[in-house]
Amino acid sequence: MIEQEFRLRGEIDLTDAPALRRQLCEFINTTTGDVVIDCDGLTFIDSVGIAVLLSASRILRIQGRALRVENLRGMARHATDALGLTEMLSLADFEPA
Repeated sequence: MIEQEFRLRGEIDLTDAPALRRQLCEFINTTTGDVVIDCDGLTFIDSVGIAVLLSASRILRIQGRALRVENLRGMARHATDALGLTEMLSLADFEPA
């Protein structure tokens, strides 16, 4: 199956989450295959941003697709590890932050 890449950069927090949700929904609705979220340039994500990723994962699962998160490091990775979401977000590398 073809993988589609969606890149996250900068900080994702309460104010950015609605725009991210819209962008991800549009991306999901206009592509096929699994979705890879590349977080190489992501410096921060809060619980609201993580909730957007989890919601996208659920939508994709319903469609028979998958979401995988790559290159999540530093503070952004620490948040997912602290919330126990490492496996749920199918993080590509399982080394802790």
